[in-house]
Amino acid sequence: MWNTPTGWVTVRSALTMGPSRGEDTITPHTRPPADEDADHMLVRTVTCLDGSVEVELVCEPVFDYGRTPAEWVLVDGDRHTADASGAGRTLRLRTDMALGIEGGRVHARHVLEKGQTLYCALSWAAELAAPETAEEAVAQLDATSAFWRRWFSHARFPDHRWREAIQRSALTIKGLTYMPTGATVAALATSLPETPGGERNWACAPPSTPSRTISPKTDSSCATAPAKPTTGCRARKAVS
Repeated sequence: MWNTPTGWVTVRSALTMGPSRGEDTITPHTRPPADEDADHMLVRTVTCLDGSVEVELVCEPVFDYGRTPAEWVLVDGDRHTADASGAGRTLRLRTDMALGIEGGRVHARHVLEKGQTLYCALSWAAELAAPETAEEAVAQLDATSAFWRRWFSHARFPDHRWREAIQRSALTIKGLTYMPTGATVAALATSLPETPGGERNWACAPPSTPSRTISPKTDSSCATAPAKPTTGCRARKAVS
């Protein structure tokens, strides 16, 4: 929830989940797919709770580890849909705001009044599918919330002072799981450039994990002693 001198808004964002729709050609699975799978899009909604708030949208993707700026085009001249291409990849931005292209980015502004909702969605799904209305975007966010609540309801956590921290850690570990293979992503922030076009990249190591982790289906306990944290980030010279 955010407030400005003129009003209040609530913002919801998610990498959305939904029912499996046949074979996933974006991230092929090496294990049997589940009933629900990734939609391959980032969805955001903004709802004005009180007063009025000017909302600004800026989308400026850069491809190939920051080396290739996006080239934007409006799809069929529609100011609510734009494609960004670079390094052999294409992303689609869809929104109910009117988009304008400014070089390597798109920009939009809109004054949201009390009770109004707007949305945007950045898609890399098959055929670049994305919600076409704010109602569809809200439905996808609701389905994603329901997915996480169902997953969480199967877990059993010890009743002690670190219960909330363990619950948040379980969600984080699940969020770092690559669904097609079940592998855990090691370091989300690795190889980010220290400065745009610079010669140094950030090297980030994840924290050490306990010898046992929580599985919502089979495990009702956690490690008796937390592992010693080893998280660290530093800039190092990129190796070509």
